[in-house]
Amino acid sequence: MSSDSSLLLFGGVLLKKADGTFMEIRGRKTQRLLAMLALGPSRGLCRETIAEALWPGADPPSSRKALATELWRLKVTLENAALANWLVAADGRIGLSDSARGSTDAVAFEAAVALARAATAPEERRLSVIRAEAVYGGDFMAGDGDEWCLGRRAYYAALRADLNLIGLKCARETGDWTEVVRRGHALATAEPLLEEAQQEVMRAHLALGNKAAALATYRSFERNLRAELDLVPSEETRRLRLLALPSRFRARSAERPEPAMIAERLRRIADELDALTR
Repeated sequence: MSSDSSLLLFGGVLLKKADGTFMEIRGRKTQRLLAMLALGPSRGLCRETIAEALWPGADPPSSRKALATELWRLKVTLENAALANWLVAADGRIGLSDSARGSTDAVAFEAAVALARAATAPEERRLSVIRAEAVYGGDFMAGDGDEWCLGRRAYYAALRADLNLIGLKCARETGDWTEVVRRGHALATAEPLLEEAQQEVMRAHLALGNKAAALATYRSFERNLRAELDLVPSEETRRLRLLALPSRFRARSAERPEPAMIAERLRRIADELDALTR
């Protein structure tokens, strides 16, 4: 993000002016209109598309009239911020200028995540993650429960989780196990059934010598997985659990198959019997 004016959509909807001061965008509809234009295609959006998104199900004459009012409000707001050149209307389409779109934090965040994904060197990846996280200022358009906002919010939250996973892997590569645990817990909070994150947290706890924490992580994940999907953890996750057990219990657990393994063996036997019968 440059020192010029910018549009902030994370954590709320604000205009950051060139002098560093902030200006609030008043009205939910005006906020959504500005966000749609900022995140829409560079050629802009047609009026019908915008009207249907802002007033779903309304009759066309009413929604067109309402859109004209919101466009006027947005134009006045941008003029008051000395940003009249941001709004572009041509060929029946409405959009924001390339400079306005490029100065939007959500657009910058997407670009930063793409760079973090593409980075190959560990240090380059780590710095890319830090730069991307610095742009993410909170939930997208926080507090707005509109369907379009909720969809976008979920999208950026997924990008944030993906970024956290990249950061977690960077921390694991450098042996920063405390950072692995921190990022793993953040991922587990956002995605409780993401088994890869649970495994990383267990490995980090084991590397730190905290077997009790690794075992607690397993038990919590096992409980959630069974309650939500009626499934058991994968073989790798169960292997990590064995490593977390005290040595006197580990041998017994290795000797005694778990219920999921027994069920799998029984299914195979049933399949063989069925084949022999046929």
